[in-house]
Amino acid sequence: MSPTTSPTASSHSIALQMLKILRVAPLSSSLVDLTMDALAVSTPHSPAPLLHLSRCRDLLALAVREKMATECAFNATLRCATKSHGDERLRDACLDVGCEVFDGILRYEGLERNGATYMYFMMVIMNAVPESRSKGNILFGLFEKAKREGVLDEKVLEVLQKERGDLGVDYGNWRTHWLDGKNIQDLPWKWKKNAKKRRYHASPIY
Repeated sequence: MSPTTSPTASSHSIALQMLKILRVAPLSSSLVDLTMDALAVSTPHSPAPLLHLSRCRDLLALAVREKMATECAFNATLRCATKSHGDERLRDACLDVGCEVFDGILRYEGLERNGATYMYFMMVIMNAVPESRSKGNILFGLFEKAKREGVLDEKVLEVLQKERGDLGVDYGNWRTHWLDGKNIQDLPWKWKKNAKKRRYHASPIY
């Protein structure tokens, strides 16, 4: 990176370069993953985040169609959908894509949701759904799902601990009991037994 190039401009430029490479290079799961990751990282800095989200969605659809989708491809698309700060159209699109991807990963043979899947989908909900009791119920339900699948990790816990809105008495009581002041070591082993095993290439990012 040159001294005059900002990290924001650099990440957006890298994503566009990866898309150009993808058009001419032989398609592979590793190339798709690299491109998806570049798009996810650069989405917050894109002058057109809705276009970035659409590119992620289309690329994931291509990976699924060509039977080369990975956890990284699904989770990177979810990561793109977490950047919903903006107009109502962008928030609605992020929520639509988030729900579609969160459900879609289970329909792809050989893939399972992991901690990153839950972390990014929780972020989608936090950013796109207005503060309400319903929002609290959704987050609690996702926590329960992750718990049953044994994929709770420190990243999921950190994301939930950042949500400090008024989401109803039930959510508030649950948060006080299970989240406030807690770390991953405080949680039962069975809630996190699959967390490391399901990570994509041992990385909590995807």
